[in-house]
Amino acid sequence: MLDSLSDLLEKWCQSQQLEFLSADDLLYQNYNKLTSNQRHWLHNYIELWDATQDFEININNNNVEQFIPTLHD
Repeated sequence: MLDSLSDLLEKWCQSQQLEFLSADDLLYQNYNKLTSNQRHWLHNYIELWDATQDFEININNNNVEQFIPTLHD
């Protein structure tokens, strides 16, 4: 899922004629150069990225926890 979000950011950067950087870097290095809509989009994107990353970590941790007990049987 994070790969898809990276692709989304890259396409958005192209459509906005911005250098393809991480959303954090774009937002904080270019804050005064961005429109309010661009800043809003980047804030939302960062929230989505963080939530997706947390979800994937939780899924992976649950899979590991489920797998480990089978090693002890």
